[in-house]
Amino acid sequence: MKTVCYSLLLCHLLSAVANAADLRIDGQPDEPVWQQAQVFDQFVAVEPYTQAAPPYQQRVRIVSLPEGLAVAFDIEQPAGVLRTKPQTQRDQLDTADRVNLIVDFDGKGQTAYNFTVSLANGIEDGIVSRNNFRNDWDGDWQHAVHETEHGWSVEMLIPWTITAMDPVDGPTRTIGVYLDRVLKSAGERYAFPALRFSQTDFVNTFAPVTVPAFSVAQSHVYPYVSILHDNVNDETKTRAGLDVFYKPSASFQLIGALNPDFGQVESDDLVVNFSAIEVFFSDKRPFFTENNDDFTLTLPDQGQLIYSRRIGGNRDDGNGISDIDAAIKLRGANGKGSIAYLGAQEADFNTDIGRRFQAIRPKYQIGDSQFGYVLLHTERPFLRRESLVHGADLESPLTDDVRLRLQVLESEVEIESTTNSTTENLRDQGGWLTLDINPSVAFQHTFEAVNYGADLILSDMGYVQRSNLRHLAWQSRYVQTGFAADALVQEVAWEGKIKSRRNQQGDNIGDMLRLSSLIRRLGGDEVELEAIYIQAGDDDRISRGNGNWAAPSKLIAGATLTTARRGDSSWELSYFRDSEGLTESFDELSFEFSYFFGDDLALETEFEYRDSPEWLLWEQGNQFNLYRSDQYTAGLAMSWFPAEQHEVRLKTQWLAIAANAGERYLLIDETMVATGTPVDDLNINSFGFQLRYRYQLGSLSDLFVVYGRGGFSESTDGPDSPGALFTDALALRDADQFLVKLRLAF
Repeated sequence: MKTVCYSLLLCHLLSAVANAADLRIDGQPDEPVWQQAQVFDQFVAVEPYTQAAPPYQQRVRIVSLPEGLAVAFDIEQPAGVLRTKPQTQRDQLDTADRVNLIVDFDGKGQTAYNFTVSLANGIEDGIVSRNNFRNDWDGDWQHAVHETEHGWSVEMLIPWTITAMDPVDGPTRTIGVYLDRVLKSAGERYAFPALRFSQTDFVNTFAPVTVPAFSVAQSHVYPYVSILHDNVNDETKTRAGLDVFYKPSASFQLIGALNPDFGQVESDDLVVNFSAIEVFFSDKRPFFTENNDDFTLTLPDQGQLIYSRRIGGNRDDGNGISDIDAAIKLRGANGKGSIAYLGAQEADFNTDIGRRFQAIRPKYQIGDSQFGYVLLHTERPFLRRESLVHGADLESPLTDDVRLRLQVLESEVEIESTTNSTTENLRDQGGWLTLDINPSVAFQHTFEAVNYGADLILSDMGYVQRSNLRHLAWQSRYVQTGFAADALVQEVAWEGKIKSRRNQQGDNIGDMLRLSSLIRRLGGDEVELEAIYIQAGDDDRISRGNGNWAAPSKLIAGATLTTARRGDSSWELSYFRDSEGLTESFDELSFEFSYFFGDDLALETEFEYRDSPEWLLWEQGNQFNLYRSDQYTAGLAMSWFPAEQHEVRLKTQWLAIAANAGERYLLIDETMVATGTPVDDLNINSFGFQLRYRYQLGSLSDLFVVYGRGGFSESTDGPDSPGALFTDALALRDADQFLVKLRLAF
């Protein structure tokens, strides 16, 4: 790894400790402790990637204190430069001026933590690995903003207990740091070092910074109580429980949850899925997002070995959502290695209904290489099913420009028969590897190989789009810059990917070629263009095991224009063309509009229409239905911040499909054969509404008052027009709930 050490004399850093008690996080870095900080002011433009000196100065100071890592941003922004500072929810700062700190606390180039503060003192935090950003992690850290006529300043204090960092030998710790500032009105980002988020070597090319090392003991208890009234069944449920965080030293930590309440105060987007591929949902539950990097085990094609939404998800007996009795995470570490354990047991496990999940994850560092192993154990007594997954992985830099990642997998699934005493045992292997080849920031390449056995089963605890797969892929990225300062186009990011795909039986399941470009225009507008060609091949999943379909080739195309905020509004317009039938393609048009009535009130709307001449749905066995369909999607969201610590959020979504002119098809000898038999129309209607009030008592301590209502209907008759469908959707009432939840931090 190419490194340059940015540090001052250690004695200067240690002298700051005596002044630590005088530090106040108020946005004004004027205490004496800041005089001993390391200073970073060599920012350059990275969006667009011109590497030009910014028109305004940004200066960052970093100092290590016993309480944590203290960081101060001093941002120049004269009164004549538009300041964009809407109040926003956590993790939704895209529309605001902001500063960004990303820290790799272990300095190993594998996992980093993102801390963002907007001009309105809104925050965003998340976990970064490779070039993958996940905002479903919320940390406990301090921040404040101070604004002046000439600019603004930010103070952050990131406690050393924010994550399970490895202990170090000696008085210092080397961390990796990335810093940036976003000027939203210009659509520009200035950063140090000069990196792009899309780089696959993003985390392992941070600037190394040496700071004094501190070992801090800390413990917290987060009790909660919630009251849920079900208006449909006229039932009230009261729950109480607590989360526990205990870290007596840098080498050990425990996180536990007793009778946790995972009632949704964040609503998922509406999705209607008839495909053979499961929809992936992110997780916002604190226990599964905080200090969770040991269990963030990603797979190619957006897969995960541990998909936490399985835990406390839909019950195996089909009766709603599972409650969780208890869950625990443990971690022990030394300077070279660590071992972590995750366990969770659902309610009614002892009566053969709930499930039990366990994972153990040791890692060891040798030089710049990390070796790891994972064992996953899932017990599903209602299904008489038990599974084990073993995984051994390696991440290693082969040269300064080439990094290897690989994993070997094996699954063992035992299923007892419900009718006799026989037991079915399924066992298979698989693996994958990637080579990231990064000769420069402008040129980036990735080679990927995947081989999953036909009976490799990872879905009991993980998420994978499919097994029974062999694929080879090559992806290249090129950033074109050097345009004139007043040119309409300031940057074009080109990307191409080619993928060869087979199943283990040797069937060609559709080779793919993808080309895309992201054009950054002067003033911050963006245009994204994409074209994907999928070669004719066998679709081996569409019939759910009842034969392959010789699917024709298809061309997918899309274009999106996203405008920067101008005045009080911004918008996005998209066009998408794809195929979901036999030969004909559908057209989809979507429009999103955001309006800011002030810094404390914003409205977002979304409209989408899909005109599909052919919509092919699997019915059963080798039977399919082909429809002509119209799909309508609409959404409205409002965010209002009436006063400090108060937040009101309204979110409503509607999705409807009107399918008619249906005809029965049979899959015979890999061909869809029309029978001439008409089938009933199909109308899908789904609606969700949530009104949420939040009072922020402190960091990770909140009072929520939430009202939610929604429903889903599927019928063979009814209205086809969007107005009548929407009117019917308003009457849907499968769920109608009122929730009050209080979570405190001690």
